[in-house]
Order: sequence, then structure tokens, then C-alpha cells
Amino acid sequence: MAYGTKIEYRGYTLKSKIEYAWARFFDQSGYAWEYEPMKFRGRRCGVYTPDFRLGDYGLYVEIKAYDGFRCNNWELCVAPLLLVCGYPDRHYIRYKLAGGLFKRGHFLS
Repeated sequence: MAYGTKIEYRGYTLKSKIEYAWARFFDQSGYAWEYEPMKFRGRRCGVYTPDFRLGDYGLYVEIKAYDGFRCNNWELCVAPLLLVCGYPDRHYIRYKLAGGLFKRGHFLS
């Protein structure tokens, strides 16, 4: 799988400039975060690793540069998950409650 420019930040190797932008945004906003802290495995096949987990909220965040809604194994994530498409200054969010389906979100700028 091809990734963007790898960037070292706070002891993590982030896989793209957009992940770096969000990590900095989380820091500037005072959110504690971890990078790729957990893998979710399916019973038959597949593994899904969310990009971030935010603090003690138990909330996972997947970052995409575009609306890549159909490009991953998100259904394997049994925890609440935000799918964030775009950079911190302009983005679109979809959300999934634990074990649920994705709901449409809003553009935020």
C-alpha cells in the first residue's frame, strides 16, 4: 500500500502530511492522542488499524485526504469511530457509534 511522506513527530512515524497536520491540531487543541494504538481483527479475515485514539474518550479517528468511505475495513472497529476527510482547516466528518453504521456528518471549516 502506498502512503504519503513519512514524518517523525513526538516519537511516532506518521504516514502522511495530513496525519501530521491532525496530530499537530490535536496537540494545539489540548487533546491527548495515540497513533495507531490498536488493531481490530475480523473473525474470518481482515485487520483494521485506526490512525488515532483520542485521550480517555475511547474514540478512534481515521484520517483521509478525500471521502474514502469505501476504502477500508472500518466495520471491524467495534469502538466509536470518526472518519475525517480533509485537513484541520476544512474537513468532513462521518461517525460510527460502537458496532453501528456510519452516519453522515458535516463540512466544518
